[in-house]
Amino acid sequence: SGSDWNAASGGAIDNAVAIAFNEATGSWGTITHFALFDASSGGNMLAHGSLSASQAITSAQVLKFSAGDLDITLG
Repeated sequence: SGSDWNAASGGAIDNAVAIAFNEATGSWGTITHFALFDASSGGNMLAHGSLSASQAITSAQVLKFSAGDLDITLG
């Protein structure tokens, strides 16, 4: 929601709260990019980009972005 993000400044915005995904039930492989959608199923892609470092997600791991870690610049 809107309250999950800090106010935009100079075309940049970052997450105000931690974003955690469900525990992986198997290997997700190595992730290198992210995408934000306006719905949990289907929906429209609002933004996408590459991660600063790739992450190998294994079974039982929880992918988490701490507050301020997901930076998006528009423009």
